[in-house]
Amino acid sequence: SPPVGIFIHDSMHDYENERYELRTAAAQLAANGVLISDNAHVTQALADTCREFGLHYFEFRERSMRHFYLGGAMGAGRC
Repeated sequence: SPPVGIFIHDSMHDYENERYELRTAAAQLAANGVLISDNAHVTQALADTCREFGLHYFEFRERSMRHFYLGGAMGAGRC
């Protein structure tokens, strides 16, 4: 099967599920591929997967202004 160019995790956000899905995608990641999690503030699964596969980890934090939602974080990992 062809390598994965981009994988966006947006399913159940518990550590075990997210880690399983990210590890599966990372094992097939293309040379310039990217892993993304829309809720990186919920678990450390993406950061742990990046560390395991030698990917650079980036985190982008939302900062809400005058809103009840305090914001979350989107994470990305790439070669």
